[in-house]
Amino acid sequence: MSWVIVTGANGGIGAATVHELIKNNYSVYAADLADKPHESFAAYGDAIFRYRSVNVSDEESVRALARAAAEVDEPIQGAVLAAGIVHSKPLLDTSFEDWKRLHAVNADGVFLCLREFARVMIEQMQTSPENTRSLVTVASNAARVPRAEFGAYGASKASAVRVSSSFGLQLARHGIRVNTVCPGTTRTPMVTDAWNGEDLSALPVRLERRRPQRPTRGGQPRDFPPGNSARAHRRPRRYCGGECLPHQRCLTAYHHAKYCCRWRRNLLADPKGVISEQ
Repeated sequence: MSWVIVTGANGGIGAATVHELIKNNYSVYAADLADKPHESFAAYGDAIFRYRSVNVSDEESVRALARAAAEVDEPIQGAVLAAGIVHSKPLLDTSFEDWKRLHAVNADGVFLCLREFARVMIEQMQTSPENTRSLVTVASNAARVPRAEFGAYGASKASAVRVSSSFGLQLARHGIRVNTVCPGTTRTPMVTDAWNGEDLSALPVRLERRRPQRPTRGGQPRDFPPGNSARAHRRPRRYCGGECLPHQRCLTAYHHAKYCCRWRRNLLADPKGVISEQ
């Protein structure tokens, strides 16, 4: 059984990813800030599911997670970094403390997880000629397109995208691929909490771009887990690395058609091997 680490496992996209991976015959080492796993994981036994509380912005906490994951019965074949926090406020009104908190989780956390998980994977296997091992960062379309109220958040996610692509270049020689998924607005607890009790999913979304946008619904967590709906590049599987894969079907009909044509294969779809479709 192939083991995959999932951080932010109790969140919307993280939880959907855990369920999708187990459904496709992976075992999951889940991690989140909470002391206990999400109640929806209760049916999973130790043979396919483990959980550990972790603070991704703390170096020793991430290192302890990596060491614990290294002790499972099979080598770690991949990880999905879905831990993150959001902040919606104009930059002029953003405090330095808020800025540092966002970057500590969304950027520093990605760096620490990629570094520590990659170290474990290299220690377990110096190289994989078939490129079967993979690390996936869940970022945001705010990293690619400026959003007026999400300047600090977008900056932290852009940092996550860049550090992920840099790791992709450095880890390629070890047969470890590193790619990033950039979903648009998704109806997760993190997002709906920011709506202050209102349902804003149907409001038109206008981005600061020249191309006219045609808004549709907000996405659901099940739409975007890297194990299912996020599409990978059409290049031959196992040879896609250092990519930022936009998945904005939740924003516009235009992007839905465009990207569903562009990204063909699933990121984590091969039950035999490991995150081999990225």
